Order: sequence, then C-alpha cells, then structure tokens
Amino acid sequence: MSSCAETIVELEEDENLSKIPDSIYYNEKISEETFNTLKLTYYKGIEEGEFRYIVREFEGPTLHVKELHQREIALINGSGLHIFQPAYRRSLKVQDKFAKYILLTHRNGTSLKDLVSVDETIKYEILTKLARGQCEMKKAGFFNICFNPEFVYFTDERKVKFIDCFWISEIKKFYEILPLMNLANIEQLAPELRLLKLIRKNYESYMSEIEPFKISLFSFGVLFLTMFKIESSFIFNGDPEELLKKILFSKVFTNKEFKSCLAPSIEFVFDNLSLQKTLFDCLVLDPNCRKSNYQDVYKVLRVCKNEKLKLMKPSLVEGNAEVIEEITNLEYKEACCFFLKALEQIHINCEPDKELILGLSIKDYPPKKGAVAENIINKYFIFKRWISNRIKRDFKTIDKYILDILTKGDHYFNLSLCKSTQVKYKEGFVAFIYAFYKNILIKDAKHTEEIIIAILANKFYKPLYGKIIKQFEAEENILKKDAFLFGLISMTYRKDWYFFFPCTNYELFGQTVLSLESQNKFFNKINNFMMKEKIIDLLIGYLQENAIFSEGESQETANRKKVINIIKEALDHTFISIMPPSLYGLTTYSKKIFVSPFSDLLIPLSKDQKAAMAITIMHEIVHFIRRNECKTYTDIKNNYTPRRSIEDESERENAVLLNEYELNDLRGESGFEMEIKLFGTVLERINESAGKFLFIADLTDLESFRTRLKIKNEKTGQLSTKLGKGCSNSTSFTGLRCGVSLHWK
Repeated sequence: MSSCAETIVELEEDENLSKIPDSIYYNEKISEETFNTLKLTYYKGIEEGEFRYIVREFEGPTLHVKELHQREIALINGSGLHIFQPAYRRSLKVQDKFAKYILLTHRNGTSLKDLVSVDETIKYEILTKLARGQCEMKKAGFFNICFNPEFVYFTDERKVKFIDCFWISEIKKFYEILPLMNLANIEQLAPELRLLKLIRKNYESYMSEIEPFKISLFSFGVLFLTMFKIESSFIFNGDPEELLKKILFSKVFTNKEFKSCLAPSIEFVFDNLSLQKTLFDCLVLDPNCRKSNYQDVYKVLRVCKNEKLKLMKPSLVEGNAEVIEEITNLEYKEACCFFLKALEQIHINCEPDKELILGLSIKDYPPKKGAVAENIINKYFIFKRWISNRIKRDFKTIDKYILDILTKGDHYFNLSLCKSTQVKYKEGFVAFIYAFYKNILIKDAKHTEEIIIAILANKFYKPLYGKIIKQFEAEENILKKDAFLFGLISMTYRKDWYFFFPCTNYELFGQTVLSLESQNKFFNKINNFMMKEKIIDLLIGYLQENAIFSEGESQETANRKKVINIIKEALDHTFISIMPPSLYGLTTYSKKIFVSPFSDLLIPLSKDQKAAMAITIMHEIVHFIRRNECKTYTDIKNNYTPRRSIEDESERENAVLLNEYELNDLRGESGFEMEIKLFGTVLERINESAGKFLFIADLTDLESFRTRLKIKNEKTGQLSTKLGKGCSNSTSFTGLRCGVSLHWK
C-alpha cells in the first residue's frame, strides 16, 4: 500500500465522475480488517483541514478486487436506487495478480455512529427511513449483508444514505461476497455469518443454506440496539463449525450452546409491545425462526415514529420553509391499493337487489312518489341504508399502518407552500383518499348514500379506477394534473364521481388546457372588465390585510394598487378547461384558476358564454384575493367567510370546538357575495344581450346598471348560458374542498 499521505489527485479518473480537488489527503485511519492477502481499510479524507470524505482502500487478489469494482458500478449505476451517496472518485490499480481499488465518497450529514445521543424521535425517523430503503432495495434485487453505523449517514436533507456499498450485494450473486466475510466486523453479523467467519473455511458448502434477508434483518436489529445504546451479547459455547451445521442443517441446538442476553434490555428500553416483538423477531438466534420481511418491520417503525412525533399541527409551521418529508412510492402504492379494494367492496355491496333497483327510473334518484309503487320506494331506501351501513362497517376495520400513511399524506399535502410551483401530487391523492375515508365514516350517511346513488344512476357500472390512477401518475402535463387533483377534492359525489372515474375506455386527460393569456382578445376583454373602478372598489373589501403604503400615499391608494396587482397575477394564472358537471370555476390551493368555457369547445364563441366566463373569473378572483396572505394549504382551508357573523361570545367559543364537517356547514361563499354586491342577486343565467351589455356597461351607478342588465337579461328568443348558484340536493366532498363555483341544478 502507498503512504497514507498519498494525494488522490494522482489517481486515474473515472470518466463518469467529477474531478477531485488538488489537496485531499487521507492520513487518519478509521478502521482496518485483514485476512490472508485481503485488506480493507477506511480513512478520513481531509480537505482544508476538515474531515470531508470517506476513503476506502481494498487490496487483494485481482479477481476479488475486480468483482467488487464491477459489483459497485452495477449497484450504483444500474439499480435505479437513490439510497447511495454518489462516489466522488474511484480508482482501480492492477499489478500482476494483485490489485487495489480506492473509493472516495463525500460525507453529507452525520453518521449513525455519531447520532446515538440524539432525540429518540430522530432515531425513529432514521430507522424508519432505513427500513423503507431496504424494502426498495429488495424490489430492485439487492440487500444489505450487514450495517456499519460509521458508514450510514443521515444527510442534511434528512435522507438516509449509504456512504459505502461494500456489504451490499445482489441477491442472486450473494455467493460472490462470502469469501470476503472475514473482513466484516463480527459484531454486525448474523450468528450464522459470525460462525462462518470463525471457522474461516468451506464457505461453499454453507452458501445455499444461508438466507440473505434473514442475515440482513439480524444486522438491522443490532444496528437498532446500537442506536439506543443497548449492548448486544451473543455467546457461543462449543465448536463453531459444529454449531453452524446444527443451525443450518439439523436445525436443532440448545440454549447452552448458543444464547443471547438481550430480552431484559429490550423490554426495559421499549414499552411498545409491537416494537419489542419486532426486535425479538429480528434478533432470534435461530435463523429458522427469524423474521425476514422488512416491510413488516417498516410498518411497525412507522407507527412508533408517529406515536413519538405526535405529528406537529400544520398551523405550527412558520416562515416559508418547505417541508421535505414526502410519501414514498411504497406508501403511495399501499394507499392506492387500500382505495381500490375499498371501492371494489363498495361495488360488491351494491350488487344485491340489483334487479329491483334497475327497475326504478335510472335518471331520477332517489325515486319520487308516484314514479313507482310505494313498496318499491320503501325497498329502495331500506336497500340504500343497508349498503351504507355495510360500507361504514368495512371502513372501520382499516389497518393502522394504512391509516398512518393516509394521515401522513394529508399532513404533508396541507403543509405545502402556496407559492410553490411543485404540487405534491402523491401526497395530494393520498390526502384525497384520507378525506374520502373520513367522509364515509361521518355519523350521518349522506356521503356514503351519495356514492351509492351515483353507482345506481350509472346502472351499477364499475369505473376504471385503476386505469385512471395510472393515468394520473403518468400524466406529464402539470396543468391537466392540477385540474384533475384539485377538481377531485372539490367535487360533489353524485354529479362528479363518474366524471373523475369514468367507466368508459377513454383518456381522462385527453382534453387540452388553455391559458387565458393565450387568447389575446378575450384576455383583454376580461382584463378591462376586471379593472373597472367599481369592481376594484368592491374587491378591496376582501383583502385579508391592508397593503403597506409609502410616505405620502394613503391606505386606500395602497390597497387599490394591491388589488390591481392581485388581479393581474390571477389572470396570468387563469386557465380554460372542461370542468366536472357540478363546477364551472375552481381556484386551487396552488393559486391557479380553472374556468369552464361554458361550451363543448375550449373557446367561448357567443356573448353569453363570454359573459358567463367573466362572471366566473370575477367570482374566483375573490377567492384568490382572500388567499393572498396564506402561506400553506392549511391556511387556505382555514380561510373562509362565515354565512353569518358570530357575535355572541359563547357561540364563538363553541365554534372553536366544532369538527371540520360542522365547520363546513358554517362556511359561506365570498364569491357569491361579490356577485350580489355587483348584480344585487346571484344570476341564474345570462343571455346574449345582457352578456354584451356587461362588458360595455358603466358601473358608476350600480342601481341603474342592475336595472338595465335585468331588462336585457329577460329578453326571450336568445341564446343564454346557465350560471351557478349552488348545487342543491347533492353532497359535496368535505375536508379538502377548494374555492369553487357550483353549477345551478
């Protein structure tokens, strides 16, 4: 080996890696293991007097060294995994029958060895993410033979990364690494590998009997103990080879031959019984009884982590810091799987008495008296209640692990920053599933019965749920994805369920989304309408906070400027899209406005359609203004106009105790309030004459404007467009709902 002070600058460069700075030296040993002609050494890489790199040197026969080099290249470049810290520099030097492989990796964060004294909540976070990473590794065909806390890092981005891959192997090529087992730290190995290391021979005869994930889980359990400062004691009495044969072949051994002293320590440190059992299952000395499924470990750790964290409430988030925690692909798939199974069960529950229900008028649910015989109507309502109760019963049996995922998705979706251009789509869809789950369990059955009615009204056809979810995942157009997600969480069940989850085989995202700005003439028309003095005066009343004004400027002038700027921003973020049946306008948490063109085409053609869009955009801009000061999605959810002021002190105190569904009943509609202020009423429809007049009218005298608009709007024999005024007799999605404009029934 060359001098420890050798500079790495002289090493040959891998074409795929960055160049190394000129002054990195490795002059302090971390650890060293040798066996015959093999040597594995780790150094601290020093740059400008700081420990910034881990340097690993592996020396030995060329065959072993080249195998390791090729294995690591394949692992890092070909596995598709992101749990490895990228190598900063690597070099392979071959001299005759011997070779030296040098790997240099940048340190990012803190090693687990140096985190044993941190708060328990952080330890649970680390171990949970590590177990999750092992689940992903297994899917990719790799596993960890052992875990060295010195080379597993918790990064500054709160991710768990392996800074060294020496003991990570492809499952099907596990045999390649067994000859190197004598270089491992014996305290990090499973019992069968400890014995294998002690006998130092005949590896081949034992390879087929050693199960990769059983040895990995044991080492994970040892790492867990290390993080919580529990000393592990594993005692061998007798000849190591005989013990190994007993464990692997006869599968019988006595406690005197092979025992541990862990049970009292684990029971003393961890009061969670599920966690105790999981650790015992990982650390069973007999591999035939040992746990081998990381997913089970991950589930238990997730629950323990959340119990410890007692997830901070979104309202506690301060400043503009983005929350980096996110739903993993595994968790997202688990949540979607739960959703699909739940929907499957709902459709199964709707099957009994199908023929009876199909005998009713499909177009009119629930059936009106006189439409069918009284006994049929009674059977219909009994049937609906019976299905609803069955569905609620099924939902109450949700696995705690799944509920934990749904809660997490909802939590981090709501912590999203409004100003962020990156919508958390996975978290958003999981938050939708969570709200859907809670809707079903509401005490009154209205949400469940509305879904049942939607299914009945569509002749029991089962939507293509799985296909739509896959389309949502694969969609690359952000505007289409936004329109779907935020429309989904703003729907009314009966009218919109089959819009978002159709049963026909067509592309949900086939429709184009146009920016209002791209329609130059129409954009200018809308802009001129919104910039009318009277409309700006009315919109100022919806500011949540007064504008900051400069010296010599009045508060009124500053507020006017602020509203004008918000209108400009809103129009720049307005998009024309085919909307679900119950909605004709939608303002998303991410500060986009989607509006219906009020026609089958995306471009409004007639004057009444253009006027309907102008009114809708004005309605949505009110929501936009009220959300201008909101930082997170949670702030938006908590920002609403009450239908009536709560003047009585006791009522105000009681309102604080209401749940989200009771609070929803207090919510008013600031958009409709604006329409009333301008028109004196909420228009149910607008015709061509009124539409033309709307854009050219002088609004200085509102009474005169309202009178003339009403006269023109009462003219008959003209095209007219229906507007919104709430969706009667239909239950809306509760818990996530954005600001929306509802179609008039």
